[in-house]
Order: sequence, then C-alpha cells, then structure tokens
Amino acid sequence: MKQYQITHPDKRCRWKEPKNIEYMKEYRIKNKERILQQMKNWCQENSFHRRINQKIYYFNKNKRKLLSMFRQANEIVNDEMIQGLLLSDGYLRKIDDQQNSCLEVEQSESHKDFILRIADHLKEIGIGYGFYEYLHKNNKTGFAPASWGIRIFSYRHLGFTKLRKKWYPCGKKIVPKDIKLTPKVLAYWFMGDGSTNWRNKEKRTSVTMLHTQGFDNEFVLFLKDKLHELGIEIIHLQRKPNDRYALRIERAKDVKRLFNIIEPYILPCFNYKIKYPTSMGRKPYNIIGRYR
Repeated sequence: MKQYQITHPDKRCRWKEPKNIEYMKEYRIKNKERILQQMKNWCQENSFHRRINQKIYYFNKNKRKLLSMFRQANEIVNDEMIQGLLLSDGYLRKIDDQQNSCLEVEQSESHKDFILRIADHLKEIGIGYGFYEYLHKNNKTGFAPASWGIRIFSYRHLGFTKLRKKWYPCGKKIVPKDIKLTPKVLAYWFMGDGSTNWRNKEKRTSVTMLHTQGFDNEFVLFLKDKLHELGIEIIHLQRKPNDRYALRIERAKDVKRLFNIIEPYILPCFNYKIKYPTSMGRKPYNIIGRYR
C-alpha cells in the first residue's frame, strides 16, 4: 500500500526541514507585528480625526457663543439706560484679578423701584445681576445710621469692559465725546443726579440742578453744549467744592422743556422731582454773573 506523506501547504515537509519551522515563526511574528502596526495606525488616524471633529464641534459651539457675546457687548455699549446711569450714580467696577468689568448702581431704599427697573432691564438684555442692602452712615456723627440703601451689581461682561475703556480711559471717569443725549439718557441722568427746588414759598418758580461736580469742568461745559442742542439753555454754572461746577437750569421755559422731554421715562418714585414752574420769576444770572 502506498503511503502518502503529509506535507505543508507550501509543499515542504515541516519535520524534515526544521528551517521552515523557524521561517514560519518569523513570518507569523512579522505578520502579527504588521497587523498590530496597521491597527495602531488605524486607531491613531481615527483618534486624530475624532479629535479634529471634537475641535471643530467645540470651535463652532464657542464661535456661536462668542458671536452672541459680541452682539450683546455692542448692545450694552449703545444702551441708552446704561449711558444715563453712567452720567449719574452708576459706575463700572473692575477687580484686579478679573478680566471683565461690571456695572454697579446705588440708591436709597425709597427708590427701590428704580433698582428693580434696572434689574428688569439687565434681565432683558441677558445679563445676570444681584443686589443687597446696606446701611448709610450719618456724615455728621459718623456712626448714627441715617437710612438704608440698595446696591445692584451686574455680572462681569465684555460689554462693560468696552464701556470702561471709553468712560475710564485713565482710571478716572470722563464723558465720551460720541455720547448722544436722547430723552431716555437724559431721563436716567436726571433721576440719578438731578434735583428740583422751589425758589419761593408760593411755589411758582423752580430751579433744576444737574449735579455734574463729579466730572472735570471741561466735560461739564461739553454737557452744557449738548443740552443746548436739545433746546435747554444753561444760564448759570453753580460752583461746588474743589472748583467744580453743577449745571443750573433757571429759566422757566428751559425747565419746562426739560420736563417735557424726560417725563415719559420718569418712574413714579421720582415724581417729586418734577416741579413745573407757573411764572417766569426774576431774571436769571448768566455765567459771568450779570443780568441778561
């Protein structure tokens, strides 16, 4: 009977030629290394593409956030209410270790509606806020409490940082040259830093003050010219301490003109500042102190 010899698929006998066994071992090892290298390259390529896709996804996501933040910042810079607040009691605060600035406004407790109106407006433009009460100290005694106050502060935002660069270029508050005194800006300026007093007991003539002594005199004169463009003529600049000046509106027609412009925006808690004159009264003084 013919005996058939078992051979390897490459037709070489494995047990007769031990070199073939070593060759196959080396081939298997190399083939295994090649397959592992291919799998490693494939995983690296996949992980690379996966990382690229993640970066593209997060870039688009951050891009949308950045675009919305820039649009929101431009809205804040051009916001009329915020400009009126900065002309009066509002200020922009920047902490040293923080990148962006925030808006802060203080008022007495009787003007709580004013603070709530600011909070509603910040919510409308998508800015977070917080507020707290604090105790005013009596300026005469230094320790006796006079009244309670409320302070509202916004969250830090890029828009307030841009505004700070315009209003505080050297760390001191100024009035930007491109400001526009719209009725809303003028109303919030008056509610924050304006006052009206009767000139006589009969309550027929009134005098309105815009307390601008926080600004340098050049900016006070600039605001005087801006009011003149609205038809409100400032006859008298009242001197304040440290050679600062406040804007004094004396003529009845100018006081009426001011109130007619700002009255639609005045909140009920500030209605006591609106005092319409009923007569012309005496002749006002001009800037150099002579009669007109």
